[in-house]
Amino acid sequence: MVKGKILSKSPCNSDLFEGQVHQKLAEKIADEIANDRDCTIIGIDGGWGSGKSNLVGMIEKTLTQGSDAIAHTDRRYSFFTYDAWGHQNDFPRRSILEELTSFLTSGEDAIFNEQDWKVRLENLLAKKKRTSTKTVPSLNFALATMALIAMLTPIVNSISDNIPTPEGKLIFLSLFYLVAIGFVVFKQIYNMKKYRQPINLENFCTELFLLYKDKIKEDEKFETVSEKEPSTKQFKDWMSDINTDLKSKKMHLVIVIDNMDRLPKIKVQELWSALHSFFSEKKYSNIKVIVPFDRSHIRNAFQSEDIENDTKKAIYGDDFINKTFYIVYHVAQPILSGWKQYFELQWNTAFNHEYPVDNSVLQVYDLLTEEHSPRKIVAFINEFVTLKSVVDSKIPDKYIALYIFGRTKISETPMVEILTPSYLGALEFMYKEDKNMPGYVSAIHYQLPLEDAVDVVYTRQFTKELDDNSLSSILAMKEPGVNKFNAILDRAIADVTNTNNATMALEKLFGIETSKEIKNCWECLYLKDRTTRGEIKKYLPYHSVLLSHIQNKSQLLKDLIRGYHNNFSDETNVKDYLLGIDELANVEGVNLFAILDRVKREIAPKQFIELVANKHFDYKKYGLTCSDKQLSDYLSEQDLAYLERLTILPFLDSKEYRLDSFKEKIKEDLSSSSLDSSKAEILFTLLKESRDGKTINYRDYFDSSKLENLYNNTSSAFKYDLISMKLSELGSYSSTRYLSSIMDSEDEDMVKELAKVSYYYVNFGDLLCSIDSSVHPLVNSLCKYIATDDNMQQTMDVSCVAKRFSIIIENSEIAPKDLVLKMNAPWNNKQNVTVEIIDSLPIELFQAAKSIDCELSSYLLEIASNYLQSLSQEEWTDSLLEDNSFNVQLLKLHHTNKVQPFFDALKDILKKYANGSSDSCFTKDKLAILVGIAEELQHEIKKLFLDIRDIFLSSSITTEKLILYGDWLFKYGNLSQKIGCLEKILPSEIIDDNMIIRMLYEHKEIVKGMVDHSQDPSEFLDKLKAMALGNRKDDESLADLCKYLCIFKESSRKDKK
Repeated sequence: MVKGKILSKSPCNSDLFEGQVHQKLAEKIADEIANDRDCTIIGIDGGWGSGKSNLVGMIEKTLTQGSDAIAHTDRRYSFFTYDAWGHQNDFPRRSILEELTSFLTSGEDAIFNEQDWKVRLENLLAKKKRTSTKTVPSLNFALATMALIAMLTPIVNSISDNIPTPEGKLIFLSLFYLVAIGFVVFKQIYNMKKYRQPINLENFCTELFLLYKDKIKEDEKFETVSEKEPSTKQFKDWMSDINTDLKSKKMHLVIVIDNMDRLPKIKVQELWSALHSFFSEKKYSNIKVIVPFDRSHIRNAFQSEDIENDTKKAIYGDDFINKTFYIVYHVAQPILSGWKQYFELQWNTAFNHEYPVDNSVLQVYDLLTEEHSPRKIVAFINEFVTLKSVVDSKIPDKYIALYIFGRTKISETPMVEILTPSYLGALEFMYKEDKNMPGYVSAIHYQLPLEDAVDVVYTRQFTKELDDNSLSSILAMKEPGVNKFNAILDRAIADVTNTNNATMALEKLFGIETSKEIKNCWECLYLKDRTTRGEIKKYLPYHSVLLSHIQNKSQLLKDLIRGYHNNFSDETNVKDYLLGIDELANVEGVNLFAILDRVKREIAPKQFIELVANKHFDYKKYGLTCSDKQLSDYLSEQDLAYLERLTILPFLDSKEYRLDSFKEKIKEDLSSSSLDSSKAEILFTLLKESRDGKTINYRDYFDSSKLENLYNNTSSAFKYDLISMKLSELGSYSSTRYLSSIMDSEDEDMVKELAKVSYYYVNFGDLLCSIDSSVHPLVNSLCKYIATDDNMQQTMDVSCVAKRFSIIIENSEIAPKDLVLKMNAPWNNKQNVTVEIIDSLPIELFQAAKSIDCELSSYLLEIASNYLQSLSQEEWTDSLLEDNSFNVQLLKLHHTNKVQPFFDALKDILKKYANGSSDSCFTKDKLAILVGIAEELQHEIKKLFLDIRDIFLSSSITTEKLILYGDWLFKYGNLSQKIGCLEKILPSEIIDDNMIIRMLYEHKEIVKGMVDHSQDPSEFLDKLKAMALGNRKDDESLADLCKYLCIFKESSRKDKK
């Protein structure tokens, strides 16, 4: 290990700088002292640390050891240095005389006789003190009081003898002695407080006894002190005596007043004033005075005396300097090349030439030092030597040098300055990005081994900051990416004691960062939390933060919920619990409510009510429960005012909370003879909120007469509830006097108010189904309003309303579309409309469903399709032959898939009628509908009519059958290609019919084909010709047909015309 030695801070008395500026100045000043008899006091002006003390040493060396540069070097000189800074608390005259006399008379080089001057000095500086003491004894107040009582007793007795009554005499004497005793007690307590004695019964009695014995005395002393100090005249006389003796001994004395520029302002003023009066105003042949000073410091000391006006500024300090000194010399700063030479010289001295200075150290010193004074160089090297001896030897010298300049800032904020140094100045470009620097500087600052410095120091600091939720050093180290950051952070996390603060600190540090290292930090903190957190009592924000960053979320959730529930008491704040659960539930990847669904905590009814009031229908999700009986009994015990403010009933699960005792209490109150309308309104509100979807039957609580009485005494909106109760009777209104005029009303405001409450007491479906030809206007208007208002969520039995759909539409003002849409409401059960009741539903319902796109329409049409498919061939045969058949109407209205039984029945009827085995068939119009349906369903219509064609080819056809089947035989029977069709399908004996002629004309192309494929069409053509020339000569259709078939020549046609 490199070892150095501390350099002496005493002046070296040599000029080690290039140019020998200080040496030349020293010789000049020495010559002035030696040869200028008028010179008495010399000033040396230089900045602090500029080498003034060294210059004085060089002057002393020049004068005492001789020099060729000056004359009279045979004179003997003695230098006395007075440390003004060290004597700043002493009187200047006294301390200078004492120190100077001691210097002249002590030691081997003493100039004067010590004993002689010592006696003279004692006489001059003697401090005289005279003390005179006057002791004045104090009279004991207790004895004085007793003596006074004894003296006054005869007078008191004489006065008491003149009091006529014994009682008066007793009262008078008692008052007298009580006053005396009271005075003694008061005086004793006062004295005890005065001398700060504990006041208690024991001390009080003891002191009284001693006072009585006259053992306690009080004295007062008076002292007079007088002192004598030397005056300015005595000081000058003393200095004259010294000068005389120096002269006799052929000695010259140089007094140096050093460290003037270290004194406070007031002390500078005092000493400067003394120096001016002592040495500037009087000359001593053998005494010279040198005062090194810093001009800026002297100016500052006298700044308050400066005079400034518009034209100039008078600096009082400069004026004082000029008046005080005979001459002032200025000390020049060493030049650049000179300081480096001096630095290396001092460095080699410190390290005994065994450890050369590194250029990087010189660079650091050069760029971070404003001035290169000898004093600062020595101070720097001494500090370097000290640090070098205690820090790790592997630390490069440049970092020690940097630390010296940054020590102050590093000590104030160690971690910040270690990681982001602000003291680098001009060297910032070199060291700002130096990744090794924090380790080196921390090793120096904490004097730790280099390999442990970063780990130990940062771990300790990181742990403290995590515990305090403060990230200054951690952030500073994270930003530049210092080596081992993550490893140090892991160790710091292992040592934290406040996981709450540590969690929040890491959240600020990393945020949403998800690197492997960061995940590991969170897992370490989680493990630390499990081992140190103790019992979890309530939610803290760090719970959700920690949960969001760890892997095993489920286990932490279970721990937290278990802790919350175990510590849940009657005093627990429910809102705080809910807030915590919501915060945890918001963490991504957490299924908290699934855990709470399996873990329940029984709580008090009051807390449960607060839970439901805050979370409404979601109350079950929060893992808190209350038994039905507890809640019901609690509510039963509450007064009406409390129940009026209750808001939770609409949100409770009616299957879980039946609230039997509570409802029984309501029933009991409603059945009371003292029931009035205001109380009834509150109770029915509770029933409405807890009715679990069922309508309220007022007859369970009172009869219609009580209902009428309540109505007559109600002026609030509750009257609409009472009207709705009566509407639940569904048509039995005429016997009620108070409803007679209301039922005929169509007032819109009344209807709106009834719509808001009627569903509590009467099912909307029941109200609709009560509509008939005698419906009351109020019911009609109410039903229409509810049906057309999407906000009216009123239930109904859809199957019942569906069966009476056409009656409701017919006897009300409700449009089919509005009623279907209201039936379609999601809260209505549509599933009770089944295939089994389809034939009981009006076709108008399906017509409306066909025109409306909604769920109910789709459902109705779906079951209609299923119904049509479910019918057998036999049922379809009956339906097809039935007039106005519901099934045929339904099939005509809605057919999407093949209905084979329907088509089979249709084929069977048509074929049987064609072959003559049955006389039952349809009209041509109905057949057109049925064939159209079959066509749309893509049944094999063509094959059907080919079969019918073949039936007629093998048998005979009638006019009626040709009219019925003709159009479809022409369309599907392939008549133009089948030989024999003309003779069998269009025999001449049946074609003389208007409908047949029109049919032949409409299908003339096919007819021509039939003619062309006939073996002998003459009979058919002759019949057409005969009809055209005879009884049907005016039939245009026939004429065009004949022309198309070329029955007449064109010329013949013209001749005829």
